[in-house]
Amino acid sequence: MRIDLRHAERDLNGRLLPIGEGSGHAGERTHSGSVGAHSLPSFVPDRRRDILQAVYETGGAVRLSEIGESVGLKKSGYLRRLVDDLVERGYLIRIPAVWRNGCLMYLYDVAQ
Repeated sequence: MRIDLRHAERDLNGRLLPIGEGSGHAGERTHSGSVGAHSLPSFVPDRRRDILQAVYETGGAVRLSEIGESVGLKKSGYLRRLVDDLVERGYLIRIPAVWRNGCLMYLYDVAQ
């Protein structure tokens, strides 16, 4: 089993926290001396849940940039993929609209 340490918890100096400290990692040393993790918490925040919550709390249709601002992300391809995934799964709806300069834009709202 491989453990990705790029997102592991670190102390204030940037050093990795030992397994067993921090958020409840459980580990043990095997006969070869390596550490095996029994339960690894998710280091990646659940962005889709945060997006859905942000759109729900606005109470109306919002632009992609407004969604990004409320969850702390820039308007980017990554944010667009997350929102598109929520649309495809039926959690959000995409509403075509026209921007002030006549360009097509989309608003997003929670599906009822």
